[in-house]
Amino acid sequence: MKNIITILLSVLYSAILLGCSNRNVEVPKDNMADLTEISISKGIEETVVLTEQELTQWTSYDNDQENIAFCDDFEDNIFITDEAYMDVHYRLGEENAQQLRVFAENFESWLPEEGATAGGTMGLAVYDLDKDGKLELMCALVQGTGLYACNTFYQAEVENGLVWELDQIARPEELALEIEMIPSDEGWDNAYMDEQGRILYMSVDCEKAGMQSSSCTEGYYYLENGEVVSEEIRSYVTEYYEDENGIYSYYVPNVDASVEKEAWENTKKDFLEGKRAVDASICWKSLYEEEIREKKVLGWFLLLAESLEGAS
Repeated sequence: MKNIITILLSVLYSAILLGCSNRNVEVPKDNMADLTEISISKGIEETVVLTEQELTQWTSYDNDQENIAFCDDFEDNIFITDEAYMDVHYRLGEENAQQLRVFAENFESWLPEEGATAGGTMGLAVYDLDKDGKLELMCALVQGTGLYACNTFYQAEVENGLVWELDQIARPEELALEIEMIPSDEGWDNAYMDEQGRILYMSVDCEKAGMQSSSCTEGYYYLENGEVVSEEIRSYVTEYYEDENGIYSYYVPNVDASVEKEAWENTKKDFLEGKRAVDASICWKSLYEEEIREKKVLGWFLLLAESLEGAS
């Protein structure tokens, strides 16, 4: 009878261990003294990576776990908890949850270098730009008064757990739009679908040269064949003078020459011909440098999920 009970308990314990996921946990070598079999198989590095199943085995030895790389703060945890993943899975669907998980677990591959925000912020958003089921992770850096903008776009491969950066093409010349912003003109919608079925997302590139002048370029970007394309529609420059007339505005549609306002307005009409407005609202999240460096895997997972859920 005693042997039967022992066997049953052993089977039950094995089932519990098999139910644990295989997320990895990093443990300092100094804490591995009592975990002889696992520590030998894992080697003698400064830290030893354990699966949660192995960690469960270790906890049965009543070891002191204060130095394990767990974080008490829920959003600062080093891995995505089952509860958080299933919640996002329920709200956003399995395919989206899987892609968000890959993005979050590879956050070091798409975060800007330390100090890259240069006192500014990083905009972050997740959206399916071409509606093919694959999510795009977008990072937007804008420094100063818009004199410098840098955008990067990424996709996730669920099968191999990798993230890669998409190529970009800027036409007719190098054009870094501030993709977090849309044209202030009330006549613009957020996005349009053209006759080829591409969704064009409206954006701007604004610059200010001291107190004397400012300029704004209205343009758009879209995803096609794995490449992000940016194009310019029209530009205008506003010069400030201290004479009796006050402000002069120069409207420049893609050429470096002043034109009449009517011709400038016609540039917009020409662009909209053959296109229809579509409901496409991207939910951007803005973070300062300190916030960027503090987040861990779970924090990024929850933030990316919040961005996707807030989009339409």
